[in-house]
Amino acid sequence: MCDESQDKAPASDPAKEDALRRQKQFDDYWTEQQTRERANSDKYDNTILAYSTGALGLSITFIKDLVPLATAHHLWAIKVSWLLFAVSLLLMLASFPIAAESNRQSIEFAHAYFIKGDETCFNKQGWAAKILGWINPLAGVAFFAAAMFTVVFVWANIHEKESTVMSEKQTPPATKPTLLREGVGSASMQQVHKGTQSAAMAPAPAAPAPAPAPAPAPTKSAE
Repeated sequence: MCDESQDKAPASDPAKEDALRRQKQFDDYWTEQQTRERANSDKYDNTILAYSTGALGLSITFIKDLVPLATAHHLWAIKVSWLLFAVSLLLMLASFPIAAESNRQSIEFAHAYFIKGDETCFNKQGWAAKILGWINPLAGVAFFAAAMFTVVFVWANIHEKESTVMSEKQTPPATKPTLLREGVGSASMQQVHKGTQSAAMAPAPAAPAPAPAPAPAPTKSAE
């Protein structure tokens, strides 16, 4: 009986087992790639928000509050930093769709290797993966270079401002400064003026003498 039951047991198919094993490996790989793609998409908005508002906002705030644009020096440094920040942001923006395409190509290569048995697709990299290998380092280099130019601009203007303040402190003012005293000084004495004496009386003029009376005219005697 045992021999008959053993004879009736189906024989294992090595090709089928290999296909099942490959299918399982492909499913695991596909799950991992989908997880990576979702994580890549989730980081998209946060990365753009952090870099754009953080770096550009910091430089604009510095110019607005600390060093006005009209009096700022080395403007070329901040302009170069803005350009490099923009390049870094564009490269990072381009890296996300390229990374998604790289994940899709990796899944296709994995399907060809695990399911179809194409040995040439083992760990094969498509054009998207090759471009992504250049974009990510370039984006990082552009960002750090932009940060360095921002530091140069900030340092130059702060150093210039400190030098101006120190020179103003060391230069004596044109007018003599008023000495500040902690204690209250004594009140100044007012000079006491004596009373004004009465005016001297002038003597009254003497009365004029009466005019002499005229002499009487002589009379003629009778003949």
